Amino acid sequence: MMCALASGFAYSSEDPHQMPPGGSMMGPATIPDLSLPLDCKTIDHERSLIEKFSHNPKATQVQLEANAKRAQKLDAKRKTMNCPSA
Repeated sequence: MMCALASGFAYSSEDPHQMPPGGSMMGPATIPDLSLPLDCKTIDHERSLIEKFSHNPKATQVQLEANAKRAQKLDAKRKTMNCPSA
């Protein structure tokens, strides 16, 4: 019985370390940015928090730049999701 299971994993290649054909044509997989929210309501909420924080007098330049970069990503995600205008 073990031989029947093991034969299902074998490939008909002379080199046992060679990958099976078919995977090389696909190219690299694109991985979505999992740190971005998945719905419009959450995107709008996070965007409002960033806007509120931008008026904080104690905010450092590094924090403001990071928030601006995050806001750009949120805006791009919002556009691709076709969120309604607020």
